[in-house]
Order: sequence, then structure tokens, then C-alpha cells
Amino acid sequence: MAFFESDQLATLQRKKRDQRGEVQKEEGAPPLVPVPVVLVLVLFFIFFSAMNSLDPSCNELKAKYDACFNVWFAEKFLRGSRDASDDAMCKPLFLVYRDCVRKAMQEHKINLAEVDKAILGTNEEKQAPEQPQDGQAKSPEQKQ
Repeated sequence: MAFFESDQLATLQRKKRDQRGEVQKEEGAPPLVPVPVVLVLVLFFIFFSAMNSLDPSCNELKAKYDACFNVWFAEKFLRGSRDASDDAMCKPLFLVYRDCVRKAMQEHKINLAEVDKAILGTNEEKQAPEQPQDGQAKSPEQKQ
């Protein structure tokens, strides 16, 4: 286990003891994130950071933002940081990247008013189809 740094090794040992119920959580200690959640999040961000931007002119900005985000995610979020300044460390890069993407969307004739439209929590939000009491879906003819 020479490839682990001492604090990483200590964290792994603490997690194992915590899983066995041998460790009481200290006051103010950051919550431990379950390993499956971490794995899913890391894979998600690796996948999406490998994608290009909508427009090639935004790719460099996206790469810079992705790099900043990955540092924040690994060094701040996963270690339990709840400091607002940590959460804002990538915001300037994000805003520049967002503006580049919005400009590219306009050039591709994408209506920004539709993109910015608030849908979640409104009547326009798509709802799951109603399921009958017996568990079988109704055909379109049965619904009328």
C-alpha cells in the first residue's frame, strides 16, 4: 500500500472501522460519502469531461472549467468542505464557459428563451403516465 499517502490510508482505515461500528463520529467531522455514490459521481464526471463542447471555440474553456471542477470535487466536496469560498472557486471559469456556449447556441439558432424556461415544478413538466390499480398500463383507446 505504498502508493497511498498517509492521510488517504488513515481515511480508508477509518472508513473500515466506521463500517464495522468501531468508530464514533466526532463532533463537526464531515460526513463520509458512501463509496458507491462516490464511484458513480466520479465516473459521471470523467465521462462528461471527456466530451467536447457544443462549439469547438468553447472546448478550451470547457477543459479549464472541467479541470477546476475535478480539483474542487476531489479536494473539497469529497472531503466534506462546506465553505462557500470553496464552492465558488470555479465560478468565474464556469461563467465564461457558459457565455461561450450560449453564444454558440444562438449561432446554431437555438432559442435561449426556451432553454432558460423554468419547467420543473410547473404544469409543463412531463409527468409519468398514470398506472391503473391492477398494475397494467391502459392502451390509448382505454384511456378515452
